[in-house]
Amino acid sequence: MGGSVQVGRADTQIEIDIQKQKIASHDIKYPICCDQHCSVFPTLARVVDAPLCSKRDDHKLNFYSLAIKFVVHKEFACQSPVFKVAFNSVFIEGQTQTYTLGNTTEAVVRLLVNWFYTLKLDISEQARGQPYKREENLALCQFWNLIIRSIREIRETVGTVLTTVLIYVWEITAKDSPLRLLLLHQCSIYLIGEWFTKEPEQFPKEMLIEFAKLNAKFRNGTKMLTDCGYKNNTAQYEVQEGKSTR
Repeated sequence: MGGSVQVGRADTQIEIDIQKQKIASHDIKYPICCDQHCSVFPTLARVVDAPLCSKRDDHKLNFYSLAIKFVVHKEFACQSPVFKVAFNSVFIEGQTQTYTLGNTTEAVVRLLVNWFYTLKLDISEQARGQPYKREENLALCQFWNLIIRSIREIRETVGTVLTTVLIYVWEITAKDSPLRLLLLHQCSIYLIGEWFTKEPEQFPKEMLIEFAKLNAKFRNGTKMLTDCGYKNNTAQYEVQEGKSTR
């Protein structure tokens, strides 16, 4: 199975906003079809029967899953801080505007593209509180793991911890969320102390409490006694006693 859909760019910000409103109201579908002859975005997009041109278009991004190519608006994909970093970097994703999704399936990529254009996973109200079908549950789990792997890859490739997403993540996830745990560990391992005072608005209060508990759990108390001078530099805790002026 193969094929590709090429989505043309919106020429103005007004058109982009209109497009978002239509998607949100379900007036039109998002472009997740792999059939070359399907029709999506009739006013802002076109479907091409010929092979996609290799010339780079800075307004479109390519996502590959196995042999299937998905082409989406850059404006939408880069709403994700992870992909915004990837596609605006000096690394291969930034140069080619292409992201290859390994160890995943077509269904997962469809969920990813759905999220790009709606910023939510379209799970029906009827499914709430009921066990998902096996295929649906598997796709959601694979989609989640794809996000986790992407965040890890961004950190290893670019050397960046995505602190700009912390408040959003802590707002929409549960206390025991694996995504919270990943970001908490990355902050504990890689962030320098100065970053917390430079960008304090990026850190939610609940996250900082968890950060303190994590560091207390893994700290080496004996080493800290020496490093911070608790025993051999007690003067740091005292103030100079001035002489009497009388």
